[in-house]
Amino acid sequence: MRISGSRPLRVPPSTRPTLGRARQALFDMLAGGRFGACLPGAIVIDGFAGSGALGLEAWRRGAATIICIDQSATACKTIASNIAALKADAACQVIRHDLTKPLPKSLAPQLAKPATLIFLDPPWQHGQDADLAENALDQLLSAKCIAPSALIVIEHNARTPPTWADAHPQFTLVDMRHWGRVGVVCLRHKDG
Repeated sequence: MRISGSRPLRVPPSTRPTLGRARQALFDMLAGGRFGACLPGAIVIDGFAGSGALGLEAWRRGAATIICIDQSATACKTIASNIAALKADAACQVIRHDLTKPLPKSLAPQLAKPATLIFLDPPWQHGQDADLAENALDQLLSAKCIAPSALIVIEHNARTPPTWADAHPQFTLVDMRHWGRVGVVCLRHKDG
């Protein structure tokens, strides 16, 4: 697996990285103007980051700050290795945390600026990915980590789209797509 214009990235075992074709289509969609200029200068949270590929692709396309969050120590080491290999250390950081749990106050300095673009790619286990994404969004909201009008991109199994996405009181559903078995829901955070 690789991001545009780079050498291959390491992928931690037992993860399901976003397929290159789907990732390319997603970033073409984000860069296409439908959501404004959401990549240049963005503050990005890559949640359930795995290899960090979504965050690193955003960095490659002009995002200013990337925060990769994953609960797995192995994934965090892999992400750190990928960041170092791309020489993206100045813009990227890794946080080991379960995003479905409250964010500890000790992370406040790292998450001081609310994210303008958030990727959530939870594991697709037994159709629970939608619940994990909703829980993570609620935790990020509680910690005030989501900027007004931020774009949230939730990846899911195309067969099980998150049914709550068009009814969440804090977000507006702005797009739904799928590429093969990969589905994507895009939400816009409502202005406070």
